Amino acid sequence: MEQVFQAEIVLEYLKKIHKSNKTFFILFDNDRKIHFFNDAFAKKFEIKDKNAFIGKKFDFIYQKDNAKIIPFSSLSINKILKGSQVYSYFPEDNKEYFYYVCTFYAGETKNIKFYYSILKEITDIEKKLMDQSIQALVIASQLKDNDTGNHVKRINAYSYCLSRHLYETRINLYPEIDEDFIDEISRVASMHDVGKIGTPDSILTKPARLTEEEFNIIKDHTLSGAFILSKMVGQMARDIALFHHERWDGSGYPYQLKEDQIPVCARIVSIADVYDALRMARIYKEAQNHKQVKKFILSEKGKHFDPHLVESFIEIEDKFEDIYEKLEDKTENLRFHKDLL
Repeated sequence: MEQVFQAEIVLEYLKKIHKSNKTFFILFDNDRKIHFFNDAFAKKFEIKDKNAFIGKKFDFIYQKDNAKIIPFSSLSINKILKGSQVYSYFPEDNKEYFYYVCTFYAGETKNIKFYYSILKEITDIEKKLMDQSIQALVIASQLKDNDTGNHVKRINAYSYCLSRHLYETRINLYPEIDEDFIDEISRVASMHDVGKIGTPDSILTKPARLTEEEFNIIKDHTLSGAFILSKMVGQMARDIALFHHERWDGSGYPYQLKEDQIPVCARIVSIADVYDALRMARIYKEAQNHKQVKKFILSEKGKHFDPHLVESFIEIEDKFEDIYEKLEDKTENLRFHKDLL
């Protein structure tokens, strides 16, 4: 009886000290049913009717385990209590927010065990770590294919430019493009060829045309890239790696997708990648100038490339040419920044 009384005192004390605290605080029971949360928590998670929320399950934050996304309410109590852990929150705007969540045992009363969690948002920290991971993977892929130089930096810049123009001029055709889309593609487009980490050097650096067998091997870099990225970054990076060699008419690889079956992020990077690859000199080919590459891209309108993207490319072709000149391979230490555009 005394223990029950003490537990009730602890629970009331926790509610009192956290009610007006700016720390995000929530109290729940062994079944993950919510009994209390403070004003800061309600504001952060946009809870308008507090009374209606009491008694619901605490299941709107998730923990990632490889490809699985597991709601908080499905995790074991022992798992939850293992120190600070990173959880994701997905509001209706399709963004992803990251939180450190630390959970503690609060006590037991009337045969109900209570726990409380303290949450701290770390989205900016997580984004910084993700950017560092992206940079490390891109550098690793460049070591495998060392002719690329500033290629990956230019791909980010082209993709930013093209997606920005689509947002400003064709939002009715591409409603998935918004400010977050533009920001993300400008960071992850460079990961399109990260799967080449698994491609034999003898094929990547071969100073001649590839055989059919060798070309089939190099095509696997799309699958390898998607596998690598599925373990650590978001959907867009994975889609770009997997689908940037698909073609509008369905003649691409690895799955022969066509038209709108191909994610728009991959369609954007496809134009960016081809433009830059043709501009660059390689062991087995000479570089082409801007006019030559423009002519080729126009000839592939509706075949290799999304027709509306080709039209957008033509409208901002001077920006593509400018990016290439500013980030030529001879300026190895020049990093991409949107101010260059």
